[in-house]
Amino acid sequence: METPFMERIKVLVENKKFLDSQKYHDASIYYILKKEQDGAVSYKGVAEYEQEMAVYFSISKEEVTEIYIGDTSVHEDLFKPLEEGYEIAAITMDGHFNVWDELDRDGLDTLLHREGFEDYLIYCKERNITAASITASIGWSVGDLLDEVKLQKQDYMNHVSQADRKRTR
Repeated sequence: METPFMERIKVLVENKKFLDSQKYHDASIYYILKKEQDGAVSYKGVAEYEQEMAVYFSISKEEVTEIYIGDTSVHEDLFKPLEEGYEIAAITMDGHFNVWDELDRDGLDTLLHREGFEDYLIYCKERNITAASITASIGWSVGDLLDEVKLQKQDYMNHVSQADRKRTR
């Protein structure tokens, strides 16, 4: 029986071999999503390729689509599929950096797929993915997404508390 860690490694290796076979030897996988439906398992993922390019890929459909990296979005490429029944099969530290960096730049107020975002946060918490672990792994610092979520919740609770006090006057 494979451990969850070994299962993620196997998925990464299989998908990297697929990308290599499709001429994308230098692709750096960000994440691979998995969906089980009607007894079949399908995979799809996102990888960076060359300096300004990314690829969407599906080993299940044997498809690769090149896209300008500026047209990728963690909201549409990760959080939305999580809401649609996909789960994270594997995500690299480069992938985590990409997610945290985009959210750090855009802010949490831009979240279009909050449920998918929350699924991602649970994934991070279960695996001890933090700003410090991302920075230690890849050497680039990133804003602390978990602290930002805590601050946003505190602001919300303060707002609710103030609204409650105003109603009781």
